[in-house]
Amino acid sequence: MIAPLLLALLLAAPPVAGRPADFSGAVGGPFRVEYVLDPPTLSVEQAGRLTLTIRGDGDLTGVRPPAISWPAGLVADPLDAPPGEFRYRVRAARPGAFTVPRYKFVYYQPTLRAWQTTYAEPVTLTVEAVSSPLVVPPAVREWAREVRTRPTSSEITRAADAVLDRADTTAAHLLCWQALRADPTDADAARGLALLRAEAGTPGDPALATEVAPETVWYPGVLFRPAVTMLAVAAWCGIAICLVRGRTALRWAGLAILLPVSTIPAFNLLVSSMRDAHDHAAPFAVVARPTELRSGNGPAYPAILQLPRGTECRTLFRRGDWWQIELPAGRVGWIPADFLCTGGTE
Repeated sequence: MIAPLLLALLLAAPPVAGRPADFSGAVGGPFRVEYVLDPPTLSVEQAGRLTLTIRGDGDLTGVRPPAISWPAGLVADPLDAPPGEFRYRVRAARPGAFTVPRYKFVYYQPTLRAWQTTYAEPVTLTVEAVSSPLVVPPAVREWAREVRTRPTSSEITRAADAVLDRADTTAAHLLCWQALRADPTDADAARGLALLRAEAGTPGDPALATEVAPETVWYPGVLFRPAVTMLAVAAWCGIAICLVRGRTALRWAGLAILLPVSTIPAFNLLVSSMRDAHDHAAPFAVVARPTELRSGNGPAYPAILQLPRGTECRTLFRRGDWWQIELPAGRVGWIPADFLCTGGTE
C-alpha cells in the first residue's frame, strides 16, 4: 500500500534533470495565466491594481513570485494575495501608456511527465495627465468658509477643513452625512450634503442613476426639534388636566387631540434606535474614485456596474483588500478598499 503511494509521489515530483531555469514551481495543470487591470485607465499618481491570476488544477504552493519586467516609469508594490494570485498596486508619476510585457509561466504536468509553458498576454495601463488639481465648486467652498466662522458640530468643522485644506470633497461628503444623522435638524449639515451630492453629479445612464440614488429619509427631521418635544410635554400636561378636571365630552375631545402629539418623543426614540442599529450593522461610506462593482472580492470576478465618484453605500464585510458593499437600491457587490472612504469603519 505504501509502495504505490511513494511511486505516485515520485512520478508527480518535477524531475531535476532538464528542469528549466524559469520553472515557476507549479505542478499539475493544465494552467491558464492572465493579467487583470483594475481600472485600465488612471490619472497621474492615482493607484490601481494589477493581478496575475493562475487558474487550473494542481499544486500552487511552491509557486515563486513572478519576475515581471515592469516598464520604466511604472511603480509596482506587491500586495497580499491568496494562492494562485499575485497582486500589485501600480501607479505612475507621468502620463503615458505603460505596457506590462507577456509573462512566461513554466510548470510541470505529471500526467504527461513533461514541462509545459503558457503565457499571460501583455496589458497596457493608460495614465492620463491631470490638467489641474481637483477644483472644489465655488458653492461648496463658500459653504465651508461660512461654517468655519461660527460654532457648529465637530463633523461639520472637520468637513470644512477637508474642503478648504485638502480639497477632499469625499471626506466632507461622509462627514456631512454623519452630522445630519446625529442631528436631523442640523441646517449646515443638510446644506453641505446637498451641495456635495450635487458636486458628485448624477450618472447619465438612468438605470445606473436609479441604482446609486441616495437613501431616502422617510421620517421628517422637523419632528426631532426641541420645540416639538416641548409641545409633546405640554400635551401630556393637557391630557392630565383633561383627565382630572375636564367634563366627559371635553375630556374625550382633548384626549383625541393631544394623545397623538404626546407619542412623538416615544416614536422618535424608536426611530433613532432602529436607525442607529442599522448604521452600526452596515456603516455608511462614499466611493472616493470611479471603480467597478464586482461580483466577488477580486479583479478576476465579473464587473456588475461602473460606480462614479461620490456614490453612497453601506459597508457589509471586508475580506483582505476588498469591501462588500450594498448600494441604496439594494444591489450588493465588491470594490477595492482603497477606493472607498469609510471614515475609519474598517
